[in-house]
Amino acid sequence: MTGGARMAGWKISDLHYDVAAMLKQVKPHLPLFIYGHSMGGLTVTSFLVNNHQLNIAGVVLSAPMLGFNEAINFD
Repeated sequence: MTGGARMAGWKISDLHYDVAAMLKQVKPHLPLFIYGHSMGGLTVTSFLVNNHQLNIAGVVLSAPMLGFNEAINFD
C-alpha cells in the first residue's frame, strides 16, 4: 500500500517505515504472521533482522528477492 511510482527512488528504510506503521495496527492478543512477496520478502526479512525483539508467530516469504542469479551480472 506504499504510494507513489514503483521503486522510484525508494530506500529500504522507507519500506521499513511502512512495515512499522502496519505493525502498530495489530492486535497484541492475536498471533502475528507476516507475509512478504518478492521485494516484500526482502523488506520483511531485513526489517525483522533489525527488529529481532518483536513477538512474531511466523513469517511467510513467497519468491523473496534475497539475491540475484550469478548469470544476471548485476553489480
